[in-house]
Amino acid sequence: MVDIAIVGGGLVGAATACALAQLEPKPSIVLLDANPNKPLFNSSTNNNVTPCRDTGSVNNYSAKVVALTQQSQQFLQSLGVWQLLPSERLQAYTNMQVWEADGTGSVEFDCTEVQQPNLGHIVENPLLIGALWQRLDTLQVPCLNGSRVTAITNSGHGYRYGHCLNMDNGQTIEAKLVLACDGGQSPLRELMQCRTRQWSYHQQAIVTTIQTAKPHQNTAYQRFMSNGILAYLPLACEDGQFCSIVWSADTALAEQLMAMDDSDFCQAVSDALEQRLGKVVNVSQRFCFDLHQHHAVDYIKPGFALLGDAAHSIHPLAGQGVNLGLQDASALTAELSRAINRGLAVNDASILKRYQRSRKADNLATMLAMEGFKRLFGSDNLHLRYLRNEGLRQFNRLPFIKRAAIKKAMGL
Repeated sequence: MVDIAIVGGGLVGAATACALAQLEPKPSIVLLDANPNKPLFNSSTNNNVTPCRDTGSVNNYSAKVVALTQQSQQFLQSLGVWQLLPSERLQAYTNMQVWEADGTGSVEFDCTEVQQPNLGHIVENPLLIGALWQRLDTLQVPCLNGSRVTAITNSGHGYRYGHCLNMDNGQTIEAKLVLACDGGQSPLRELMQCRTRQWSYHQQAIVTTIQTAKPHQNTAYQRFMSNGILAYLPLACEDGQFCSIVWSADTALAEQLMAMDDSDFCQAVSDALEQRLGKVVNVSQRFCFDLHQHHAVDYIKPGFALLGDAAHSIHPLAGQGVNLGLQDASALTAELSRAINRGLAVNDASILKRYQRSRKADNLATMLAMEGFKRLFGSDNLHLRYLRNEGLRQFNRLPFIKRAAIKKAMGL
């Protein structure tokens, strides 16, 4: 029997495993991942992602990126992971421009307003996952790839809340504490019959990499429209002409956009951002996925906890999903560290209760804020249109409130 079994080897699961492996005294842990292959990584190439300095093509980036806050960066640095990422692939963004399509309201955020070097970093998913798994190897964390959990039962070994995990390959793992980090469609959450509140946004998110005529100038752009939200996220390159986009569009519009050829899609993206970066001259393969929100009624059960998207999934309009998951990992690790040093068992109920109290309120507040923004800017009501435009203008003129909002978004 191990102390802790972590199910799911994505960003949150791998980060949790790295964090727990650095505790003293160190609990025995195992990471179970359904993917049969370990993510590969080195400092210059990863999963066919090559340095843009060498080739300068939209096809040399992963379509999926994350916007990491300074708080997330600090956590990854504490794990020894941030240092493994190639500096030429890390894009710090120093400014952010947000505006309303149907009006004149806008907000501009600048890192100098809070005396910081940047607002955060844009990092490609495969690079970050690869760095996390390289760190797992260094920390000698046992990882079982190709292990899909099909059943979870009480271990029956005298531990009050131990669990036995049965895998589809015939293996079994007994653990005092099981952590579900297996994503928004978490099979483990279903096996444990954890209730959730969820609904569909009736939108789809289109993600891809684009090349623009003008440089992004280390700035992130976001335009709110009645039928969706378009975000330009700057990518690292010498000429500054590559961006990752996330276009959250109503389903009918998303289907139209996905059906377009590359030329028409480039024109649609250029128009949707009002030519802020000139014409979009090239685009990589597009990917599309449905958007929905869910939140677990409870993050914990005896000897069991949900982390990351398994516990909560939100609209990508502010790019906070991964950051919230990393905060979950950090909070639970801190609680386990405190408990272990006090001589408590890793599945002590007080640990999980403290974790839930520390994270549930913060996650819920962020989710409600994102839901409010989505509904506010998705309405065609003339009165709401006036109020949101005036609200953006006034917010941009209030430095104290604006600085507080920037710090909150950065996790400072």
